[in-house]
Amino acid sequence: MKKLPLLLAVLVAAAAHAGPTPTVKLKGIDPAVYLQKRNHRPDVSGELRRLPAGVAVAVLDDPMAFVVDDSAYPAGIKADERQKLRTVEVRALLQGALTSLAQRHDLRAFDLLRRHVAHDDDAVAALAAERLGELDDHRVVEALAGLVKDQTLRLEVRAAACAGLGHVRSQEALEALLPALSSSNKDEIRTAALRALGSLTSRWAWEARDDVATGDHLRAAALRAVQAVEGDADVVAVRDEMLALLR
Repeated sequence: MKKLPLLLAVLVAAAAHAGPTPTVKLKGIDPAVYLQKRNHRPDVSGELRRLPAGVAVAVLDDPMAFVVDDSAYPAGIKADERQKLRTVEVRALLQGALTSLAQRHDLRAFDLLRRHVAHDDDAVAALAAERLGELDDHRVVEALAGLVKDQTLRLEVRAAACAGLGHVRSQEALEALLPALSSSNKDEIRTAALRALGSLTSRWAWEARDDVATGDHLRAAALRAVQAVEGDADVVAVRDEMLALLR
């Protein structure tokens, strides 16, 4: 049988999953996609992010319903290798579904993204945190600020929350980032906050919004904050990069 493109295969799986008597067995992502990538991190998000909102919600509700059967993997593949591929397959499905909902500004996106911030897979949790910043939702800044400050969370998630605030581009988001510049934070959080300030105050973004004046105001505030940052070589390098961007 001719292999279906990834998106079509997942849609077929969704149709079969929803029906009382599924007739199509092919579903999920072709394992050959992963076997071509030695590092087990295939770039399939381009197709997955086009998932319709309803399918994305179904994937997040039960991702294992959309993965291929073990019999679909090439004969002779070792069990540990198959498990690695399975982990990447589930990760790709979840990331694609979360991205699809965020980009569509679906009304269900905030709660689903917020829930997946606690996912066991660091890559899924971090993506969920950052994608929160793409939503047009009044709860976003407070939620992301809480993630940034929560020192019980994984560094990857807190850093991604900083990046999410950089997408929001508002006075409130800028103020939420400033405490993360403190030397009391890990370098990973400080550098993430510095880069987020650069994104938040991007000239082209504010020009696209036709609100250059607000962008200039926020850029001046960010510049003052970034100039005061001190630290080790990694922090200083990012600080200097952002200073050149902000001036």
